[in-house]
Amino acid sequence: MLQQPRISIVVPSFNQAKYLGETLESLAIQKYPNLEVIVQDAGSSDNSIRIAQSYAQRHPDIFKVFIERDNGQAHGLNLGFKKATGTILSFLNSDDTLFPGCLERVTKEIDPEHGRFIVMGRCLFVGEGAPYVGIEHPCEFTDHFTHLQSGSVA
Repeated sequence: MLQQPRISIVVPSFNQAKYLGETLESLAIQKYPNLEVIVQDAGSSDNSIRIAQSYAQRHPDIFKVFIERDNGQAHGLNLGFKKATGTILSFLNSDDTLFPGCLERVTKEIDPEHGRFIVMGRCLFVGEGAPYVGIEHPCEFTDHFTHLQSGSVA
């Protein structure tokens, strides 16, 4: 059996203790055999670092924690991606979760031989008191050029 491609997921975090445990748990339960999760924390003052380090202690083959000041989320993502070793790269915000089996599906959908280098998932709104709980977030992607040309990129 061929080894599954390595997936590296960067989780940028700053004072997200309220959500981070659920986010990291959704990655731990993926049961994907070749997963690397890089938690890139900007120096949180809440329990975020402790939560991330507890996952790294329980799952040292999956989770790595780096604490470095950054210049915002995009810079934090870039710091994390520089450390990534996977052939498939992704990020997950520190207040989001993945459905079980998501990573297996990603490896089936990415197909460079047929021009599929990027995949994106659908999502449901969840959360405390949000007016959109249970509603699927609309997503449609044609190609980058079309989105840039239409001005639909924020």
